[in-house]
Parts: sequence; C-alpha cells; structure tokens
Amino acid sequence: MPRRPFLARCAVTIVLFATFGVAGCSATWAGLHHDASGRRSGSEQENIVVEAQRLLNERGYDAGAADGLVGPRTTRAILAYQADHGLHRTGYVDDELLASLRGTASSR
Repeated sequence: MPRRPFLARCAVTIVLFATFGVAGCSATWAGLHHDASGRRSGSEQENIVVEAQRLLNERGYDAGAADGLVGPRTTRAILAYQADHGLHRTGYVDDELLASLRGTASSR
C-alpha cells in the first residue's frame, strides 16, 4: 500500500522547489508544515527564520548568516539546539523552537 502522506509531501516539495528554488523551498515548506492554523506570508516567515538564526548564533549554535534562508548550517544548529534542550527534533523553525529561543517556553 503506498504511503500517501509521504507522496503528498513529495509533491508539495517539488512544487515549492520549482517555484522558489532550494532555499525558498526549505523556508516555505517549514512554514507550511508547521503552521496549520494559518499561513504566514513569505516575508513574515523569512523574518521568523532570521530571528531564529540570530538567537541560535547568540546561544553558540552556528546557524550561519541570519539571512532568512534555511540551509544545512541552520538545520544542524536547530537540531543541536532541540537535542540539547529536550525539544522535539524536527530541524524546522517551529513554534516550540521559537518559544524556547525567546525564553517563553512553558515548563514541561
């Protein structure tokens, strides 16, 4: 039996890649994948990624330049931060990551 959710994600990723290129695809997919309550605009998503990159760099996690593009360095920094802080390891800039970086995470 085919794995339909996986195929759907692949189709969305292909469309995003064709539309936005590699870096735009990563940032846009993260926003679509983790914000089911409502869509963020491209510039709003980019600002959130810039904030996450800046905060990760300030905390000693090498996210690379705070340019709003989610590349391999940003993803590695996110995964390392998530692992070190007991967060779900997604590799994405999601609400849980932002709350922790901003110091507004609820206690578990």
